[in-house]
Amino acid sequence: MTLHSSVETLTTEGAATISVDIRMPYNFGYAGRDTASVQEHIDELVELGLPVPESVPALFPLPPLLATTGSAVSVSGTDSYGEVEFALNRADDGKWYVTVGSDHSDFEIEKLSTSKSKTVYPDVMASTVWPLAEVRDGWDALVLTNRRTDGAGTEVVQKSSVATLSTPDALLATLEDRIGCEIPAGTVVLSGTVAGLPQSGSGRPKAGSRSSTARQVLLGGPGFDTQLADRMTTHTGVPALTTATEVVRALRHVGATSIAVGTPYIDELNVLEQKFFEAAGFDVRHIEGLQIGEDRDVSRLTAAQVRALARSAMRDGVDALFLSCTNMPTVPLLAELEEQFGVPVISGNSATLWGALNTLGAPARSTQLGGLLASAGTTPAAGSRQGEAQ
Repeated sequence: MTLHSSVETLTTEGAATISVDIRMPYNFGYAGRDTASVQEHIDELVELGLPVPESVPALFPLPPLLATTGSAVSVSGTDSYGEVEFALNRADDGKWYVTVGSDHSDFEIEKLSTSKSKTVYPDVMASTVWPLAEVRDGWDALVLTNRRTDGAGTEVVQKSSVATLSTPDALLATLEDRIGCEIPAGTVVLSGTVAGLPQSGSGRPKAGSRSSTARQVLLGGPGFDTQLADRMTTHTGVPALTTATEVVRALRHVGATSIAVGTPYIDELNVLEQKFFEAAGFDVRHIEGLQIGEDRDVSRLTAAQVRALARSAMRDGVDALFLSCTNMPTVPLLAELEEQFGVPVISGNSATLWGALNTLGAPARSTQLGGLLASAGTTPAAGSRQGEAQ
């Protein structure tokens, strides 16, 4: 694939064009100059479910067909997003040129594999370039900005000086060291993005959630769930929820003080989960786990297996039954189990959905998913968040 770009230059008059016969595009990631800030960014992304990079800076080789100067990208679903970066092109004349680019990615695929997410959508670059040699002296004065326009208007989702990123020369030296030879003509390099978490989807989200009760408990214990929600709110600009927090709020909402808990987890996780609920003020009368060690096996549980777990975990005299793990298929069974046991039955998924609906002020569309969701759209009492109650 050959890209043709117009050249803006300070040294010659008149329009000029270059050609880049694309042989190998590369994407850098986590390429900031401040290593402490890079590690903090990695930690934040891990909390959002993204994998840890194998090396820093990360380097992802891509197929040549993914480099484009096109003005539009066709996407599937609402989980993709663009990240503003600078792009370096080594043209057929052997010289390096710089422009602005976007490493378009898919958030859900990135949770599974960052390298695979890089191959879903193209690397988009502007069709106007500048000779790198002409902008080196004033490089740190350049600013990268990512704007998004939709029906609600235009907003800036990223804006930062390139001084926060590794310099072009540093990136090219790293690339040459990694590939073990001189960088050939036809190479395209994207720098990695600047600060800010671009939001996916065509519309502005009004709320976000982070699922997985056990992971939130394991990462930091009681109180970590609210810290995580606050950090997500800070980075996204919208109210953020965590499953662990919403479960506590939901149990308080139904007036529960004593609970029984059923989980798919191994005993080590169950001990931590019990401590979490006890720290939140609940009397955990019994907790029972299925000893499943792999997440994918949890999602394969049948309705009959979930019913059996609920019956085994339930104890007389408790105020509510909680079924833990957002990967466990529970919601269609909640109304049935409530009728059988005569107490509220709450799951990680029902509590998360309930919390999101309350945040949005949206009523539930179904009354067949348990008593908790039937009450969604009402605002829980002030101070019901775990962090506020401690």
